[in-house]
Amino acid sequence: MLQEVVELYEFDCWLRLLVMQAFDQIEVAAGAAITYHVSHDLGPFGHADSSNFDSRYNHHESWR
Repeated sequence: MLQEVVELYEFDCWLRLLVMQAFDQIEVAAGAAITYHVSHDLGPFGHADSSNFDSRYNHHESWR
């Protein structure tokens, strides 16, 4: 019985590590894809141009 609990715990650890590694790769790939498309649409400094911001949100006030 105890051995089964230990094996289940070890499997859980292995599965958690595998899933987190996959999520890490997905996160990096998604970030790169978003950056690629935004930089091609808005230019390399589009993130710094306030005309690209949503006017319904006060970006300046939220920065403080």
